[in-house]
Amino acid sequence: MYIIFDLLKKDNTPMNIASLKMDGCNYLGSMYQNNVVGRLFKRLKSVSNLPAGCPVLKGIQYEIRNYTFNSDEFPPGAPQSKWQMRVKMLKRSELAADISLEGAVVYNT
Repeated sequence: MYIIFDLLKKDNTPMNIASLKMDGCNYLGSMYQNNVVGRLFKRLKSVSNLPAGCPVLKGIQYEIRNYTFNSDEFPPGAPQSKWQMRVKMLKRSELAADISLEGAVVYNT
């Protein structure tokens, strides 16, 4: 699995924050642990049909619907920003899924 996390600057150009490559099956099995990512995925599981581990079944359309991030799912002091995340899942070096997410951190003052 290859993940790219970008913040969008005011002119909407991306600024890369992280690029990660990891074993997707190991990650799926550990993503529900008690950490920031684990809390996020526990809530995502309630509004999606995402798999909790491998194998990820072929021919299934996985969806996340009506999800809003909570403030505790971001690191403390996260700046107000727009962001994009792209996840590419590879199976034996062949693209199996290409996922794009967009969001924003907005503080109501």
